[in-house]
Amino acid sequence: EQRYWNTFKNPIINKYPSSVNAIAFSAIEPHDFIVASGTVLYLYDPVANESTKTISQFKQTVRCVTYRPDGKLIAAGGDDKKFQIFNGKTRDILRQFRDHKGSVQDLQF
Repeated sequence: EQRYWNTFKNPIINKYPSSVNAIAFSAIEPHDFIVASGTVLYLYDPVANESTKTISQFKQTVRCVTYRPDGKLIAAGGDDKKFQIFNGKTRDILRQFRDHKGSVQDLQF
């Protein structure tokens, strides 16, 4: 059994400015993932196992994030009572949906 566990690399421990509120994985290779912490989205390359980009377009805490199943879009929302749609490749904001009555706690494509 020890040989099995020794095949894994040591985990990488990342420090964030606040708690992690959401994690989303892309179904499309190379299976990038996003971590929402505070007012920032951290985009990770799973091969390099490091953050490659950040999205910091939020004024208040981000509560949820998701990829569209084809990986072409990212949606995120939070305490600023809106959610935003980003281009999955360029990370540019494509659309904002505002004026929710409260915090956006969850969303899905």
